[in-house]
Amino acid sequence: MHYEERLTCIIKYYATRLGQKVSKTQARQMPLTREQYIEMIPWWCESFADCWEMIVDRWFTEGYIQEHEAHRERALQATGPTHHQGSRSLGAYKQAWVREFIFSILTLHSACYF
Repeated sequence: MHYEERLTCIIKYYATRLGQKVSKTQARQMPLTREQYIEMIPWWCESFADCWEMIVDRWFTEGYIQEHEAHRERALQATGPTHHQGSRSLGAYKQAWVREFIFSILTLHSACYF
């Protein structure tokens, strides 16, 4: 949740302060300063500004930065499918995906002959 909120803050900051539209992909490469993050307090934390500051401060600790980079590197090295399977095992997800794909091909194929 905190990671996602960082991206939301960046997107919101660029939109409201700079008038620029920024995608999530772009936002991942565009960190803000501590003060800029503090300005972009999310609605769910407006009543707890001190808590928001603690969350933002954590993003700037050496431990968090190292952990974040390690997770990012692992994600970039992943070659398999991303996490779209919900509660299914990866094997069950693959099987269901292939079944749906084959069904759609057969449906399209049969529609061409009628």
